[in-house]
Amino acid sequence: MVVMEKDNAEQFQTPGSRLEHLLAQIGFEKNRGKITDLHNYLVQASPEHFGDLSYGAVRGWFSENAPPMRKIGLVLEALKKKYPINFDEKHLKTWWKVGGFYPFQSAISQEELNTLDSQAKVKREKAAYVHIPAHHEHPFRTNVNTYSGLT
Repeated sequence: MVVMEKDNAEQFQTPGSRLEHLLAQIGFEKNRGKITDLHNYLVQASPEHFGDLSYGAVRGWFSENAPPMRKIGLVLEALKKKYPINFDEKHLKTWWKVGGFYPFQSAISQEELNTLDSQAKVKREKAAYVHIPAHHEHPFRTNVNTYSGLT
């Protein structure tokens, strides 16, 4: 189990929120004009791939729309020219596109991660033995034969 930053998975529900966080993690922090800055940077850093990139497309990346995986790879390649990306790129691309496990290093130690992983394993094993009553079993009665059938 990988712990989300501050245990807040809701913080990264959209591709746009994940892109903003990715940019902040590599040092591309701009308060205002972030969309314009990213658009201009991509066009200048990699004109062969982004020469015809529209501002509207980049604006869409900051909301509900993630670019195709191939384009995400090209964005990361362009960003690497100026910004250090010391993270697993395959994981970054997938996280930006669809979410999932938090791809950045966290402040949690490996020992704590191992403890959390073992706790999760115990919970999964316990869940495998939980009895789920069948539709004909009443959840509050132990003797099914005494159940009148009235609800």
